[in-house]
Amino acid sequence: MGNEGTWNRDGVILFSGSAAIYRVPATGGEPVPTLRAEQPGLYRFPIFLPDGRHFLVLTAQPGAMELHLAALDRQETTPLLAADSQASYANGHLLFARAGALLAAPFDADSLKLTGESFVVADKVRVSPTPAGSFRLRQRQPGLRSEHSHRHSATDLAGSHGQAARHGRASGRV
Repeated sequence: MGNEGTWNRDGVILFSGSAAIYRVPATGGEPVPTLRAEQPGLYRFPIFLPDGRHFLVLTAQPGAMELHLAALDRQETTPLLAADSQASYANGHLLFARAGALLAAPFDADSLKLTGESFVVADKVRVSPTPAGSFRLRQRQPGLRSEHSHRHSATDLAGSHGQAARHGRASGRV
């Protein structure tokens, strides 16, 4: 039925379907639309924010993709910023791709507001060619590689120098 999901601490799972973001309890049950789309594929890649009620969603319209803020109990979304990929939230920042760069935007998860200008974390990155900007970023030069895992809602970072490699995980609790 769908994919691209997120799971909150209260046992609610959200996932993308063809015409909506669906909600289903982790214990099972019938998926219910929580955010209906005006056109197929409009809303993609939901990711819960720490409060477990609000989530980010990528809106994919021809020629324009944006990250929007949404809530379990509202049909409206609030535009946040232009993006070429879905976002990940970690340590007070939204991580996303735009114009060949991995960016971080300061974001207050309590007030649900951007608190500063986006800044480049890594440049010369490539977003994998998927219908709506899958966050599979790889730096074109040796050094840093960043990949977002849909299954774990975390970002794996791997740095390499010569034969040695270091791996780490940056994630926010959701």
